[in-house]
Amino acid sequence: MGKGSLKEYVLKRLRESGRISGEKLAEETGFSRTYIWKAVCALRRDGYYIEATQNCGYRLVENTDVLAPETLRKLLIPELRAAQLEFFDAVDSTNNVCKKLAESGCPEWTMAFAREQTAGRGRNDHTFFSPPDTGLYMSAVLRPAIAAGDAVLLTAAAAVAVAKALEKICGVKAGIKWVNDIYIDGKKVCGILAEASLKPGKECPEYVILGIGINVSPPKGGFPDEIKDTAASVAKDVITDLKSRVAAEVLNELYSYCQCLSFKGYYKDYKKRCFVLKKRVTFEKDGECVTATAVGITKDFELIVRDDNGKRHVLNSGEISVKT
Repeated sequence: MGKGSLKEYVLKRLRESGRISGEKLAEETGFSRTYIWKAVCALRRDGYYIEATQNCGYRLVENTDVLAPETLRKLLIPELRAAQLEFFDAVDSTNNVCKKLAESGCPEWTMAFAREQTAGRGRNDHTFFSPPDTGLYMSAVLRPAIAAGDAVLLTAAAAVAVAKALEKICGVKAGIKWVNDIYIDGKKVCGILAEASLKPGKECPEYVILGIGINVSPPKGGFPDEIKDTAASVAKDVITDLKSRVAAEVLNELYSYCQCLSFKGYYKDYKKRCFVLKKRVTFEKDGECVTATAVGITKDFELIVRDDNGKRHVLNSGEISVKT
């Protein structure tokens, strides 16, 4: 048993036993109590809350939600279990991390995860609030054989994957705000950002970085004033291993969609969850704010709207606001 395996074993026994002594763990593993202590310290650095009481041993505190590499990998489908997974305490942006990995020639489905982003980004240069330990922040390097203009297929597929994962794992009803924000009870819980690298003369992107940020549990101190009325978390409290289960379900769903991306088998699920349909929306066109009614979604995930003068518009990008 290596030192990495020792950490996994200690975590497994803490989950099974409730409380276990360092002496007992040393007997079971053949490692000294000093190495057991080092494994416990490593787990604490990963974010696990472990109590140590003299003469009573170690206890894993309940409701510790850590994105644990060993737990996540076990929950992934076989096709993804051998993927390169990179875990960080804090980064500026997981998309930036994956860009560097992609440029170095990493294989497809290389992924980066972080406990915190200091400069998380959304579409149109918006920031994405990414405080430590309460959110799921991940990005993947994809190399799809699609035209550069079809990158929206990835974001649409990711939106469906996230919505279905949250419904399955958390028992919530998730809606999609065109193009790719996920809402629960009228508030945003997830943002998705796809960034493609295009080379001159190439029809397909060299790679696409797909970033997903999910507010899993409430941030300490609440959301900042500027978003507290529009943002929410998926869960109301910290739930053990929720990040790992959600991340695995999202990636498993997304992988299946990516195998036949251009067939758009996720279109019906997207349209069913897109809550802007039949709603009054506003958008900007030629520098002016236009009010319209959303009447449909094309197979290319463009939003069809009809303005107050009866004119039909087809939106393929940009921000919309839903009027309440």
